[in-house]
Amino acid sequence: MDLVGRAVELNAVDELLSLAHSGHGTSALLRGPAGAGKSALLRAVLARARAAGDLVLAASADRWEADFPLCLLRQLFSERLLSNELDWGRQLTSVSAGGRAGVPAAAVRSLGRHETRYLPYDAVEELYRVAVGLSEQRPLVIAVDDLHWADAASARWLAYLLRRIGGERVLVLGTTAPADVWPADLAGRFAHHIVLDGLSIPDVTTIAGAVLGVPVAEGVGAACHAATAGNPFLVHALLRGLRQSGTPPTVSTVRALLERPPGEIVSWLRLVLAELAPGASELAGTLATLGEEVELDLAGAIRGLPADRAARLADALTEAGLLRWRGDQVALRQPLVRAAAAADLSQEARQHVHGGAARLLHARGAGAERVGAELLRAGPLGESWAAQVLELAATEAVAAGRTGHAVRYLRAALREQLDHRQRAAILVRLGSALSHLDVAGAVAALRRALTVSADPVQRKEIARQLAGLLCLSRRHEDGLRVLTEVREQCADPAVAEALLVGEALLALLHSSTAATRFTPQPERELPPVLWCVRAVLAGTDRDRVHDWARASLAPATALALTIAGANEAAAGQAELLFEQASSPADTAFALAVRTEVGYRLGRLTQCREDARACLNTLVRFGPRYAHGLAVTAATRLADTLAETGDVEGAHRLYEEVLAADNLPGGLAGAWLLAGRGRLRIATGAAAEGVEDLLCAGRRLDAWRMSNPAVVPWRSAAAIGLAALGRLGTAKALAMEELALARSWGSPQAIGAALRVSGVLARGSAAVELLREAARVLAEAQAPLEQARALADLGTALRKTNQLAEAREQLRLAGALAQQCGATVVDRRIRAELRVSGARPRRQAHSGLESLTPTELRVTNLAALGLSNREIAARLFVVRRTVELHLSSAYRKLGISSRTELPRP
Repeated sequence: MDLVGRAVELNAVDELLSLAHSGHGTSALLRGPAGAGKSALLRAVLARARAAGDLVLAASADRWEADFPLCLLRQLFSERLLSNELDWGRQLTSVSAGGRAGVPAAAVRSLGRHETRYLPYDAVEELYRVAVGLSEQRPLVIAVDDLHWADAASARWLAYLLRRIGGERVLVLGTTAPADVWPADLAGRFAHHIVLDGLSIPDVTTIAGAVLGVPVAEGVGAACHAATAGNPFLVHALLRGLRQSGTPPTVSTVRALLERPPGEIVSWLRLVLAELAPGASELAGTLATLGEEVELDLAGAIRGLPADRAARLADALTEAGLLRWRGDQVALRQPLVRAAAAADLSQEARQHVHGGAARLLHARGAGAERVGAELLRAGPLGESWAAQVLELAATEAVAAGRTGHAVRYLRAALREQLDHRQRAAILVRLGSALSHLDVAGAVAALRRALTVSADPVQRKEIARQLAGLLCLSRRHEDGLRVLTEVREQCADPAVAEALLVGEALLALLHSSTAATRFTPQPERELPPVLWCVRAVLAGTDRDRVHDWARASLAPATALALTIAGANEAAAGQAELLFEQASSPADTAFALAVRTEVGYRLGRLTQCREDARACLNTLVRFGPRYAHGLAVTAATRLADTLAETGDVEGAHRLYEEVLAADNLPGGLAGAWLLAGRGRLRIATGAAAEGVEDLLCAGRRLDAWRMSNPAVVPWRSAAAIGLAALGRLGTAKALAMEELALARSWGSPQAIGAALRVSGVLARGSAAVELLREAARVLAEAQAPLEQARALADLGTALRKTNQLAEAREQLRLAGALAQQCGATVVDRRIRAELRVSGARPRRQAHSGLESLTPTELRVTNLAALGLSNREIAARLFVVRRTVELHLSSAYRKLGISSRTELPRP
């Protein structure tokens, strides 16, 4: 097995032997890195020579004998080695040289008398004649293993011999590996150089099967080759280690040996590095510790090596086959050598290398993640800059989507020297990063931050984040308790007020006692945010709410704007909230707001995508519908599914939400009931739908939340009651909602209430109410609700025999329904057009009108110069979805690239 893969080299030496046999003396130097199999190849060649009847004089040089004068010659021409040959020549005084003067055999014996490092010329010549004389009887093969360790006198004699064997039956063979002591001019005297490279994967696979004695699994040979770069010694040592471990030969067990390389390899590497040059072992250990690839000057600087010295050592490692280059970066070539070099260092030594690398890289202005990677492995340095760099590295990692890396950086930063405020800040960042991966860990980090921090403002932010995470994990009361406890411990009135706002808003979604938190206390007024929320829920002071919300930016203010009827302004705030979101919880809030605003603007496709993205973001924190945000997003998703024709999907969604838990408390529960009630009425289950809506109404009335722009339960229930024949009750509810809507003043709420009143009316009264509803909604930036009003107006006009106008209004309604993607409304409009005697307009299949709302949004962003990745981030979808939308838009628009897109 030692010679698997060496057939070419063996054949080359066989040809040289044939030349020597024919009187054409020659020489060959077998070169290659340590472990390449040079000695094994030399032994095989000498065995063949002996079998052919050649005289073989072999010696092996050694590092520890390189200073002994004539050491190598004394091995080659020892009395014991030559005694048989000299006896066979019958004369101890001479050996026939074919007409030449006799060569005294005493020259061989005289070697023992020379004590100097250099033989005199007469002795060199005499010994040369001995060698030539020996070749007269049979071909002579002189072989020296590890020739680079030859003593100077012996090397000089070999140089003399190599120049004079051209017409003799002599073959000189030598093996060598790179070393500082190797005389390059001697290598040049050899006529042939045979270089041994690494073995191929098939060769390694063959060796693996033979050494292990069992068939190896697919890929084992390739894994062994990858670990050793085909170096024969490393291959055999790796396989012996695998066999001794008793584990089955698989790719994973081969890779496991890289974690704990066999001791045989570690010892071998020590010897190889020691033979190269002083400092080679230290440089190799540094490179192994630093990992895959590193700048040579950095590795040298860590060891305190001058640049020229590091370059010479790198050259020696390269010639030894242990180093590979990529540009100005270097790395140990074989993973197994890298593992062995690292294993030969203590943990403290490896940390010292990483610490030195971190300091040097920081001083050179390297990127935070590059420095941070070294700091992770160096252990705490106790230097102020280290924590700052690790925090910056965490920021970069989060931006690149490597949240796990960010967590490791932040945990390392916590091991550095920090004051209480710094430690709390890093714990908060750790909690934010962990919220992507481990909610329990994130909660623990934030709780620890609360215990560390003494700063009121910092504690407020920590409490908010912690409460939000607890709610996302369906621990609503725990979240409220955190906010209350921190508020009660706070001596800063402004901070305490902000915490009170957080409590109230959290309770609004989840608690049936939320109304009490919006009631002013005798000794103080409500904070502005709570006043705004109370006004919105009660349906009062719309203008003040509108002005205050426009001047602020928060999920509550964006929702206040859309409820106040300022949908486009709300959409702008929702986009800003999404762009500025710094945690998954913030992203979920922004998406929930975008979902609601998108629905009110009639952007059903966007609403559906945002709702699903919100749910997918929240699910990582615990049960999918644990948070009130998830319930509200799911309700709007169900509304959208029903509007686009997927009624079964909407029903399944409500079943899924309610199966996950009992009916939620707070506004989220009322929102859910109202949504399910609307769906039930629309699908023929009027009695059940009315019950849901009246139940939601009772809850809201108990909490003094009467604004129909928040939950329009009265008008929805009125439609169901009318279907049940209770027209009087239905009209009363519709009139009550219209009065409340007028009191609030939102055009969208007024228009929706007018539409329902018109549907319940008859004749010209219905027409007038619906005509007013359509007019109000046209000004309200509410195309979906306007489409419904125009459709109902068209129906009322048809029933009063005003067919021409009916058809006109229905066509306008159809265009709006198609723009919104409202399939169900569009279907009803088409049916009504046929009844009114008109041919429904065919849907556009090309041009801008054919684009879906999402396709139009994607193309607008692309036309503004955003990349697919940036569009995906803006819309919170994967890049593949953007590509699909663009492909569809290109086809409809008859273009082939984004450069042809029309500017929005």
